[in-house]
Amino acid sequence: MSTAAVITCGGDVTAVLALARHARHITRLEAAHDDVLVVAADQGWALAQRLDLAVDHLVGDLDSLDASDLRIATSRGVDIRRFPADKDDTDLALALQLAHELGAAEVLVCDGGGDRGDHAVANLLTVAGWAGRMTATLTTSTVTITMVTRGRDITGEVGSPVSLLPVFGPVREITTTGLLYRLSDDLLSPGSSRGVSNELVAPTARISVGSGTLLAVQPGPTT
Repeated sequence: MSTAAVITCGGDVTAVLALARHARHITRLEAAHDDVLVVAADQGWALAQRLDLAVDHLVGDLDSLDASDLRIATSRGVDIRRFPADKDDTDLALALQLAHELGAAEVLVCDGGGDRGDHAVANLLTVAGWAGRMTATLTTSTVTITMVTRGRDITGEVGSPVSLLPVFGPVREITTTGLLYRLSDDLLSPGSSRGVSNELVAPTARISVGSGTLLAVQPGPTT
């Protein structure tokens, strides 16, 4: 059975466009897999409710949840895994670990955002760190980031921007189709701006890499 996971984290989302984007990604995930788990990472419970998702697992120190939220989760039979506030892993890291343990081959992280820039950066790098073990995508109210460790398709409107950013080290043997500035067996290293501001020339583009982790960053709405 093909299993995937949707992980909700971060603050609540009020923009209708942002909610619609999350919903589109979730619909695609449900169509591609037989079983989709929903894991709320602490305050991600609020985002899951806004997206009308039935949460299977609630993880984290739960310091951002009201007692009423916990009562609702308990009454619905949600698997609640509470951790001490003084811990080494973030709530998102715990949720990713759980999704992996439950057999998820693909994970979609819906980040509702918040007022902590350090959390936003940490969430991005945490998801990227799991990309070699699960096919991973991170979507927020302003951006969608596809983690590429082998081959991935990205979609969007023709003419919309795409930036290719390497993380954790050099990314080798990068080949693209469907982008204005094509790469063919190329190398990108962290700190290089060469992959910034590419552009879709087809509704679907293909990005493949030989080794390393590449972020395909698409600002604005994606289809």
